[in-house]
Amino acid sequence: YNIKTSAQGQDNLNIKMLLYCCPFIIPYLTHIINTCLLNRFFPDSWKVAVVRPIPKMNNPQDFKDLRPISILPTMSKVLERVVDLQIREYANKYNIIPQFQSGFRLQHSCETALMCITDDILRGLDEKKVTVLTLIDFSKAFDTLNYEVLFALLKYLGFAHCTIQFFRNYFKNREQCVKIGDNISTLLEITSGVAQGSIIGPLLFMLYTSTIDQAIDKCKFHLYADDTQIY
Repeated sequence: YNIKTSAQGQDNLNIKMLLYCCPFIIPYLTHIINTCLLNRFFPDSWKVAVVRPIPKMNNPQDFKDLRPISILPTMSKVLERVVDLQIREYANKYNIIPQFQSGFRLQHSCETALMCITDDILRGLDEKKVTVLTLIDFSKAFDTLNYEVLFALLKYLGFAHCTIQFFRNYFKNREQCVKIGDNISTLLEITSGVAQGSIIGPLLFMLYTSTIDQAIDKCKFHLYADDTQIY
């Protein structure tokens, strides 16, 4: 599976090492992954994130100028990739993935979002309509995702009980520490949000915001990740 990052989490294992060993361990790895899926279980040792603050700009002056990127154990990324592919296949089959979202999707990008919005706005101007564009960037969108709301949404969207139980276990007992240089903090429990740097996080956030169209009915809108355009 396509896992681009080569960063090492607390397991000190990177994807290159795993790929090198694959010819010898693939039957055992497959058994581990299938066992986790069948038992709706995500090992606690794979839930520990090492957070590295990455500056959003030159010379950051405040914590809000830093992006918290989570470095997760490589094995967790493998299991997340399998789950991500299965969830996307189901979501595409039943048209659950919203068409107004251009982030986290194949054959979609910033450019497709820009083209869609620009076309709608120019058409409105041609038709002599009053046209106003409001740009919204949700603060800490990924970090404040509420788990119970997510589980309720997954049920509403038609996901099976076993899928929801898997994600309940996935989010249970998650911990993180912060690493800057050679300094590392103590572990703290994570009670909300999806890790920026995880495989499954973007898909879960996309599903989390998939019903926003029910709250906006008098104008058009489009999303790229958490960047929202209403017009």
